[in-house]
Amino acid sequence: MGQAWGFGKYGGPEVQEFFDRPDPVPGRGEVLIRVNVAGIVDLVGGAVLRTVAPLARNARDIIAVGDASVSDLGGRFVERRLDRESLERSARLALDGVLAPVITAVHQLSDAPAALATVENGHAAGKVVIEVA
Repeated sequence: MGQAWGFGKYGGPEVQEFFDRPDPVPGRGEVLIRVNVAGIVDLVGGAVLRTVAPLARNARDIIAVGDASVSDLGGRFVERRLDRESLERSARLALDGVLAPVITAVHQLSDAPAALATVENGHAAGKVVIEVA
């Protein structure tokens, strides 16, 4: 029996936990490959970051976007730049197929409350888009 880190129930980052999972059994013609955590990219920070940080083989492989205190754990902080140049670069990477944003849902502007509910209830695995036109 192994352990996994993730969502055992619906909710935000605060409901993430370790839970037991049965060891996988390879089928005919398959092999079982042991994978260790090579690195962690954290977008939330706080208690979630501190809980998963020990899973990384090397603390330098922990990268946080939302919590500058990652350096206290030996990791690296990446500052977000929300300027025009950075947003245009991100858009170009997406258009070129280099960056593949995950879109959970698309809502019309008139349905903005449903879009907000999708984000707030923790069910959004990707971006929630509101179409204006």
